[in-house]
Amino acid sequence: KVVVMVSLGLLIVATFGIISTGVDFTLFGLVSLPITGTDGLFATPAEKAYVLYGLLIGMSFGPVQASSRSYLARSVELHEAGRYFGIYSLSGRATSFLATLSFSVVTAWSGSPRAGMATLLVFLIGGLVLLLRTNYPATDDGKTL
Repeated sequence: KVVVMVSLGLLIVATFGIISTGVDFTLFGLVSLPITGTDGLFATPAEKAYVLYGLLIGMSFGPVQASSRSYLARSVELHEAGRYFGIYSLSGRATSFLATLSFSVVTAWSGSPRAGMATLLVFLIGGLVLLLRTNYPATDDGKTL
């Protein structure tokens, strides 16, 4: 559970960082970035900030996917595993569709890709809140997967 929570926290921080970075600032202006070195790929400080946030996403996305499956396996009773893994799969597909749809609709409606990215924070924070409210493991009598 801890790995999933830390990974979700890093995803939230990275998404917030991407949303908050502009041409000459990051963290909504709390950190000013000079506009220098515009020659080459990832030459400006803002581009380097995007790479840093992308690295955070890369470091946390894999562990959250793998650990969430392990977390589910340890959280359900053996005779209910098929049902819960089916729900897990369905909810993953639904979330992929709804997150993409909300991103697209908000971006089209507002004209701002940052506003569209902010919708992803709703999904990440919602997942973290749901995770905090779940019991782990389901039982202590050895009947989990």
